[in-house]
Order: sequence, then C-alpha cells, then structure tokens
Amino acid sequence: MSMRYLLILSCVLIFAGCKNNPSNSDDQEEQNLKQCIDGLSDGKYACENIDLLSNLPLEELGEDQTIFDLWGWTDPSNGSEYAFLALSSKVIFIDLTEPTDPVLIGELPESQLNVSTPKQTNSDATDRSIKTYADHLFVVSDGQPHGMQVFDLANLRDYSGDYLTFTEDALYEGAYNAHRIRIHEESGFAYLTGVQFGEQCYQGGLHIVDINNPTSPSFSGCYDQESPAGNASYSDEYIYNVNCITYDGPDADYQNQEICFTTKGDLLEVIDVTDKANPTLITHFNHSNYYLVDEIALSPSKRYLFTNDIEDELYMGQEPNTRIWDISDLDTVIYDRTFKYEGQATDLDIQTQGLLWHASVGVSGFYIVDYSNIIFNNIQVKGYFDTEFEKNCCRRDGGAISSYSFSESGNIAIADFNKGFFLVEPQLDNTPE
Repeated sequence: MSMRYLLILSCVLIFAGCKNNPSNSDDQEEQNLKQCIDGLSDGKYACENIDLLSNLPLEELGEDQTIFDLWGWTDPSNGSEYAFLALSSKVIFIDLTEPTDPVLIGELPESQLNVSTPKQTNSDATDRSIKTYADHLFVVSDGQPHGMQVFDLANLRDYSGDYLTFTEDALYEGAYNAHRIRIHEESGFAYLTGVQFGEQCYQGGLHIVDINNPTSPSFSGCYDQESPAGNASYSDEYIYNVNCITYDGPDADYQNQEICFTTKGDLLEVIDVTDKANPTLITHFNHSNYYLVDEIALSPSKRYLFTNDIEDELYMGQEPNTRIWDISDLDTVIYDRTFKYEGQATDLDIQTQGLLWHASVGVSGFYIVDYSNIIFNNIQVKGYFDTEFEKNCCRRDGGAISSYSFSESGNIAIADFNKGFFLVEPQLDNTPE
C-alpha cells in the first residue's frame, strides 16, 4: 500500500469522524452556556462560583410533583452516584452517572401498611423524609399510616433501561407515621420525630430504632418529655427535627456520649441518648425571634450549632437568616450571632461540609457559606445558585428546599419546590479544610 494512499485514507477518516460527530461542538457550546459567567448560568440562573450541570423540571418527574426531601448515595461497588427525591406518594431514583444527562430509573411507592389509626396525624400532607445507612434507604411519611420503609440500594443495579417499580425489603411498623428521620451512622440508630401514632412512643418526641441490621429494625427507646418552656406547637412533647452525634467537642463532661440536638417550635434541646432506655435532658434554649426551628447542623469541631427557622420571616418579621450558637459548654449554650441572606424568602435546609455550610433559602436560592473565620466575625458567601429565575418581589413559598453533596465528584444536588431537580458543580478556590 503506497504512502500516498495511506495519507488519503487518513484524511478521509479524519473528516468522516468530524462529520459523524456534529454534536461535539453543540455539546461544548451548551455546557459553556451553563457555566457561571458574569453572574448567570444558562442565560437565566443568577450564580456565583457554581455551574449548572443539569435540571429535571417538575413535569419530567411524573404525576406526583410535590417534593419534600432530597438525599443521595454513592454505590461503593462502582462509584456511581444517585439522587433520591421524596415526593408525596413515593421516592424516585435518579442515576447521575452522566451528570449532564441524569436518568430517572425507578421509584419506591409508599408502603401499604394497613393499620387502624386511633388518632390523626398532625397535617393532611404526606410529608416524606429519607436518609441512608449501610447502603440502605430509610423512608418515613407524616401523612398516612406508613411505617419506616427499608430499601436495599443494591437493587438499583438491576436497571437496564426500563423504568423500575420497587418494593421495600423491610417495613418497621413500630411507628405508623413520622415527621422526620435522622440517622447517626456511627452508632447505627435512627431517630424518628413527630411520631403521632404507633405501637409505642407516639407522643411526638424521639422514637429511637436500632438499624444496625438494616432489614431487621427494632425499637430501642423513647424520649417524650414535655417542653420545659417555649412554643412546641402540636404538643409539649413534639419534636420537629434532630441531629445526633458521638460527642468529641470541647466539653470534657460529655466525651464519647451520644448527644442529640432537637428542635421544638421556638425551643431547642440538648439530650443525652447514650442510654436508649433512659435519655436525659441536658439543657434547653431559645431565641426571642424564634418561631419554628426545623433545621440544625453542627460544625466539625462541635463548637457551633447552626439553626434555620422556617417561620420567623412570616410571623416574626425577620429576614432570612441562620442563627449561630456557641455549644462549647453543653450545659450552657450561648447565642453567638446571626447571618442574614438576601431577599424575601424562607431559610430552609442547612448542612455543614467541613468549614462550609450549604443553605437552601427558598426563592433566594442555594448558598455556600464559608465560616472558617467565624472567630473573627468574618463569614462570607463563597458560592450561590438561584434555582428560581422567575419570581415576584414578595413571594416566600417555593424555591430551593434541600441539597445533597456528593463527596467523590464534588457535585451538589438541589431540590426546588417549583423547578424540580438540579445538579450543580461548585468552582471554589481555596476551599477551607
């Protein structure tokens, strides 16, 4: 074969390859458009140091379009990332293997728990809350007899192109309903809040479940003390949310104890739950402008507690904010300061990632906040993405309600009450450790 022929053949193959891949330049142009440039992504989303990867609008989620919660999971066998959206009647699973082209692969419908309910739940909504532990998904619901579903996430590997409808692998029936679920992964216990009816421990306090064997959950303990002060709203025992840790903070009196921080309307409590059969109250505290604290997070040092109140804007005339508490002495919690966000919105979810916190602030958007210099009163917004590009001046409902950060890719999933599911990629320099 002559050198001339090889040269001609090479040129033909090169041009043919370009001709057969016209989407290359189009894909690059589309992705460039979604980068955060001059304060905008995709030509409409206000942003700062956060690029848009993809968006699944509400209408693509099916008939059930009410989002209550968001969580995620990375498959340890292959590194695949998944996002889970808790809707009013089911949980849907989103494969993020291709971040710019997420795929709906299946759903877990609500349970079919068939029990009589001598008392009603606290609302007509089917509020659903989800968390993961040991490669299993745990699901509770607030609006109907439901129990706690347990789903083996290895089932997601069965997806081969056809949308799947799954069933739970186990169902815990000790609590018929729950407002929230939080899991302390170090100890293997799930904490259900707002349980209004069930087999036991249904006054609305902490309903504690041992999930060390995920598909054989068992009741472990109860905390249902009445509020010592404040507005607990539904009942004096009712707890909205909880965050539990194995304590390794600055207070020497509680080292290696399992400690829970709970929200009760305008009141917060610190509870020692090391002995599940006998949880004890350490202290309680509140703020004069609290109304209904529903989200809490802790700094890695366990010195600071961050709280978001979902009703203080409406009933107390407050701007959207995160209040910060010094918890270096668990017996005497001290108010530290308030960080304010822009706009007329509701501060909802808050989570910490090292020395950053991630806040979902309704129609004001999603924030990444650097608090590494908090002792110098220097707290700064490092990243921002506004999922609501269409809004009027005074609307407080909707917008970004929750987020989940994937540790391997660094991508962040965001749930928006009006605009559906977003996957974004932060572009931060000098991320604090």
